[in-house]
Amino acid sequence: MAKVFSFDRDDTLALSSGPITLEMLEKLKEKGYVIGTGGGVTGEEQERQWKRWGIEPDFALTKSDLGKLSELYPGAEITHVGDDEADEEIAKKCGYNYLTPGEFVSRLPQLIPTSFSSSFIDI
Repeated sequence: MAKVFSFDRDDTLALSSGPITLEMLEKLKEKGYVIGTGGGVTGEEQERQWKRWGIEPDFALTKSDLGKLSELYPGAEITHVGDDEADEEIAKKCGYNYLTPGEFVSRLPQLIPTSFSSSFIDI
């Protein structure tokens, strides 16, 4: 079963005051996870930002379009990572798992064993 992670941007990713680093995202992609962005600006703008940061997202959707992930990745386990109640509400409405950025970082050793030193997960 595919595992899909959608990330909000602000206060979630390190480039926007959050704890999730680009290296963490790169490692997820290397291990075969499907990753992309589900934030508050257009999918096109989010995709441009990720590409400027050197990462090719597997998808780029607005939060209001996150429900499309079930169609794009049928049968996948989908988790949305975000920092506020709106993120959690959207994830639950779509039937997805939800993690705060801190919860996501603390679970990295389970997702990608031995890929991160403890310095990456100290928040």
